[in-house]
Amino acid sequence: MNDFILPEHHCPICGKEFYPTAVWVYKYDGKIFCSWPCFQRRFEICPKPITKHYHVKPVLQYSLAGKLIGEFSCAEEAARLINTSRQYVQKVCRSGKQAKGYYWRYKENELSEMQK
Repeated sequence: MNDFILPEHHCPICGKEFYPTAVWVYKYDGKIFCSWPCFQRRFEICPKPITKHYHVKPVLQYSLAGKLIGEFSCAEEAARLINTSRQYVQKVCRSGKQAKGYYWRYKENELSEMQK
């Protein structure tokens, strides 16, 4: 008789021996965890991957009168200043509308308009 035996694993968080089931398997970065709580603690042993932002665009902040007030390296930095989301600042930069009493533009859009 050929009995199929699942390989035994050790949880990298709690050290518990377990047999992963076919229904629930908590995997991350090649490691298998015994339970959801241990899986949630996975970044204690597997650091989060560093993400590179290739599409980060500098953002310019203008007053309602059209005077340049500030320049930010990205929409996320500008969003922190006005206490809103990055997506909202990006949307306003694309649409040309105002947000929280300021106009917001991408720096590259300003440069391309000046060259025209």
